Amino acid sequence: MKKHLLLLLAFTLLFFNCETDSDTPSGDYVTCKINGDSFTSTYTAGYYSFDILSITGIELSSEKFVNITILNPIEGATYNLGAISDETDVSSITAGLSEYENYTAGFDYGSGTITLTHFDDNSAAGTFSVIAEFEEDEGGSIEITSGKFSVTSFL
Repeated sequence: MKKHLLLLLAFTLLFFNCETDSDTPSGDYVTCKINGDSFTSTYTAGYYSFDILSITGIELSSEKFVNITILNPIEGATYNLGAISDETDVSSITAGLSEYENYTAGFDYGSGTITLTHFDDNSAAGTFSVIAEFEEDEGGSIEITSGKFSVTSFL
């Protein structure tokens, strides 16, 4: 009887204590769909200083990039992009499709959200979805969907 109780206890401890944090970064990447076309970074870097988190993913073969910037990052927070709520709000997403073709959500451009699912002093991960506007007058917009980012260390 004691043997069965010990086995049951061991199984219970093993089963219920095997928690995994699926939001913990497992690599360095930025992925999304830009107007339905897949974007996957081949180089990704993250930087955190002075309460500003910046993550940039670059697709080296095409020189396209996606940059995510979050002011005052807090794990679990969702950041709404678009109209600036105050003069110090710098949370944004910028996508560069060519040398002179940059689209932004944030800084009074576009709309959308960034959700920071993991953040600590060494790493970050999250999701995003935005409508980003061309940074020149009446230049159109792009839709960025299914966005995910992860960095395992900051520069």
